[in-house]
Amino acid sequence: NAFRPEVQSCGGLSPQAKAILMKPSWCRSEEEIKFLHQFTLRLKCFDRYPVYVRKELARVLYYEAFEKGRVVIRQGDCGFNFYFIVSGNVLVEVQEEDHVTGKKLNMIVGELGSGSAFGELALLHDARRRATIVCKENTEFLKVDKSDFDMVLRKNHEREWNTRMAHFEDHPIFAGWSSANLNFAVEGSQIVEYPPNSVILKDLSAPSEKVYFITRGTCKVVQRVNLLENVDSAKPSHKGFILPPVDVKQGCRVSKDNLRNVQKWWTLRRLQPGDYFGVGEGQDGMSVLTDDKVECLLVNKMVFRKHERGKTLCKMQGEAAKMYPSRASAFESYIEMRKWKEYKQNVVTETVKKQRRRRTATLADVP
Repeated sequence: NAFRPEVQSCGGLSPQAKAILMKPSWCRSEEEIKFLHQFTLRLKCFDRYPVYVRKELARVLYYEAFEKGRVVIRQGDCGFNFYFIVSGNVLVEVQEEDHVTGKKLNMIVGELGSGSAFGELALLHDARRRATIVCKENTEFLKVDKSDFDMVLRKNHEREWNTRMAHFEDHPIFAGWSSANLNFAVEGSQIVEYPPNSVILKDLSAPSEKVYFITRGTCKVVQRVNLLENVDSAKPSHKGFILPPVDVKQGCRVSKDNLRNVQKWWTLRRLQPGDYFGVGEGQDGMSVLTDDKVECLLVNKMVFRKHERGKTLCKMQGEAAKMYPSRASAFESYIEMRKWKEYKQNVVTETVKKQRRRRTATLADVP
């Protein structure tokens, strides 16, 4: 359970909720609005909003469902609606012109699933749509039109935009970026909260389309390793472990007398606010876990690829890789940690034994 990823699911819509959401807002009774309000409390995609905003959303949300391949919004169009994804997935496509050939190319730059939202940027800045959204499969949405967005959600989203912009302006990685590039970065980012003792990235070595910047809380990077344990019980436990040869892969069995394979986890690094991960610096078996409640700014890697042709991302990867110890150093730290734990345990055990002997001697002296 400790290494189970935190899944952000939006949940499903009941037939009663769908029927109410397809009614015009002025035709909904107070009981129906109250029902929808209680319903929104159970949906992850509304966690970002305070209770009073959810109450207002219950009046203005509408239900829509589109089939696979349907274009929901198109790049270059005016913005009239804001969408929450209830179920299904959509693809984010951007059309760009090749400066050499002059041809226009469509590139998939992301994918959004249940619990995500999109469409607010054109409404916030009265601009054209910056991307095309296409249903990857049959998908259900909750829609808010522009006038209701201005009335209910604009302040919240403007506050979120300004918060994300402040994080970019304060971080040294983005020093010297132009206003246009910063706006593009804010557009391709989101702030996500993770509860204590949860997994942010299960496999740090796996390809990721997001770079994670910690804005609040602390994390730890742990690694799963296979060690060889000497089954000779006469030896202390910290002397019973052997680091397998480098050419032995994780999960492989090593057959030797008095040795058996055991799987251990050790902490490689602590991450503080301002640190980042997910740039390709990881190795097999590495995971990122939260110590306490953690807030991260997730930035699409497309932001870095478009800035100086990805030079910043390469530099970040090199700097992050330097922060991790070698395999041998990590093993030595692990053994030192075990020695320290055994020493503390021995001190406690000896202290308890002395106390018991003193108590027994005192009782023996009583007539």
